[in-house]
Amino acid sequence: ASLDLPGLVARPVDGEAGAAKFDLGFNFVERTDADGEPAGIDVTVEYSTDLFDEDTVTELARRLTRMLALGTADPAMPISQFDLLSSHEWQQLLTGWNDTARVLELPSSPGEGPAGETIPALFAAQAARTPQALALVAEDGRFSYAEVEARSARLAARLVDHGVRPGDVVAVAVPRSAALTLGHLAVLRAGAVCLPLDPDHPPVRVRALLADAMPAAVLTAPDGPAVLRETGAAVLVLDAEDASGADPEPVTRPGALPGPLPDSPAYLIHTADPEGRPRGVVLAHRGLVNRLLWLRDSCATGPDDRILHKAPTDGDVAAWEVLAPLVAGAAQVTVPPGGARDMVALARLIRRDAVTTAHFAPSVLEAFLAEPEAAHCTGLRRVLVSGEPVPPGLSDRFRSHLPEAELRVLHGATEASSDALVWSAGDGSDGAYAPAGRPAPNTRALVLDAHLTPLPPGSPGELYVGGVQLAYGYRGRAGLTAERFVADPYGPPGSRLHRTGDLARVTRDGVIELLGRTDDVLTLDGRRIQPGEVERVLAGHPAVAEAAVTVRPGPTGGDALVAYVVPADAAAPADASALREHAAAVLPHHTVPAHCVTLDALPRTAGGQIDRAALPDPRRSTARAPRNDVERTLCDLFTELLGVESVSIDDSFFDLGGHSLLATRLVSRVRSLFGIELPFRDIFDAQTVVALAERVVGSSVGGRAALVPMERPV
Repeated sequence: ASLDLPGLVARPVDGEAGAAKFDLGFNFVERTDADGEPAGIDVTVEYSTDLFDEDTVTELARRLTRMLALGTADPAMPISQFDLLSSHEWQQLLTGWNDTARVLELPSSPGEGPAGETIPALFAAQAARTPQALALVAEDGRFSYAEVEARSARLAARLVDHGVRPGDVVAVAVPRSAALTLGHLAVLRAGAVCLPLDPDHPPVRVRALLADAMPAAVLTAPDGPAVLRETGAAVLVLDAEDASGADPEPVTRPGALPGPLPDSPAYLIHTADPEGRPRGVVLAHRGLVNRLLWLRDSCATGPDDRILHKAPTDGDVAAWEVLAPLVAGAAQVTVPPGGARDMVALARLIRRDAVTTAHFAPSVLEAFLAEPEAAHCTGLRRVLVSGEPVPPGLSDRFRSHLPEAELRVLHGATEASSDALVWSAGDGSDGAYAPAGRPAPNTRALVLDAHLTPLPPGSPGELYVGGVQLAYGYRGRAGLTAERFVADPYGPPGSRLHRTGDLARVTRDGVIELLGRTDDVLTLDGRRIQPGEVERVLAGHPAVAEAAVTVRPGPTGGDALVAYVVPADAAAPADASALREHAAAVLPHHTVPAHCVTLDALPRTAGGQIDRAALPDPRRSTARAPRNDVERTLCDLFTELLGVESVSIDDSFFDLGGHSLLATRLVSRVRSLFGIELPFRDIFDAQTVVALAERVVGSSVGGRAALVPMERPV
């Protein structure tokens, strides 16, 4: 349309509404010339300033222009092949933010050159430099570097005398202790591959892991599970004589140990695939040495540090907690078995033993900060978190409780020696999405689409990691290795990338943020759970026809693993306690559902998939009511912490959805309400309200503070 007025020039003017109608709107207006011929298209972009900034929208407009130019130049080109990145963005994504090549300083022995790139070489160099320095602090002893060096060497020689050869797998099934650390070092010094096992796992699981790994020998404690002796491998029992150094002299001289090479396999760490089958990740010395050294340097860890060892013994975090102090000249402080779940005892141990560095899963750190004793752990200089996305506000809560300590976020995968990205709280990226960080030295991190094309900043895709820390693959699983480890199209010949399964994006500052998962993997208390594994076990119960598993947030902020089952016979549904016992006989404790909900049928999407978002919240019904003030107060505590509508005095804390983190809060609330110090172990030994009430009454006998009923909200 045109407006022709004598002596006037008329043109359209876009009005300013002052507010965006939509979050993001593109307005296309085709122009014509005086003859009515096409004269181009004008595009205006309207956006909500609460969600977008001007730089982001300008970049979107540039990409739109490039996309239209590519499409009109070659209309037959598939949209997936459009290159929307500028040359600057290509350089920034591939070599700018991934310019991580570093030469990390190797320790050296007095009078000798730098150590080799193996864990035993790093430890030997440190032991030679500081032989009398404290290396281990544990319930079963305190040892200097010289003592750890001598004991681990003798134990390594014993392994060789029992037929262990370089490259053989040796299982270490020992609870957290000095003996566990000696076992790890001995296996590595013998040139073998360390397979850490949790001796508390169900025998069925331990048997499956041993069958997959086929170890040449097994190191265990005197009370180790009997299933370890079913392998036919040599079983070496670590007892008090090993800890005291009085074990019989081996035939092989420690100095004649074969030792590993930098590219030799060092650890075999198991994860689960979607079907629940164990898959052993093979990690090399060179990659683990890189991880140990850059964390040593970035955290400035040295001889005046004490690093806490509290992680589950079968994971990659435990390997770092065992080895990191011993290659930095620091001391390792070991939390006794079961002590990592008691936040009060943990805080007191950190204070007593002057711990300066500790690692937590974010959800466990939340529980630790909620314990008043944590505010007194002023000796902590740095806390590392990994294993699950960091919730919003955690860094602020951390600084308010421990203002002098530094918070570091680590992220990666077991397949990349655990930690491939690092982010320091306070870097300005604590936004709507959880930060994973930037690539660590000698690692790579790319966010790619389904065609392995780098995505521009802000666009979601799958996170791939690579570099020197990458694992060899999955032991005996060539097909799975080929699926998850792919050729790096942008790296040097022969380089690879690992598909992490994390849905992520890159910010304009180069920080990678986590948006979720590309698969069904769940995360709870810092440990990943394959829902398919749990569902397969539950469906194996004769009373169950179908099962689905998911993680649901509770009203107090904690998450719980919830199972939904369809009974094989509607007239005889499975009992929730029986299902949990059935699962506990096969699965590790952290994968046993806290709630079991019976449904007539699982909700489905239009495509026939399980609609997990439509699964109902678990509900409870009452039975026996409380009979006195103590039981009434405990029932109220259970209701408050577990988020259930009502509690019977016969209900179990763990059957209602409780777990170790909530148990620490229960102990703290009992302390504040009743004025007694209830042992953390009592929550596990007396799980019901009626049983716990007896412990509370018994603890208050003998002049202790009087029982005070909890005030109820009006």
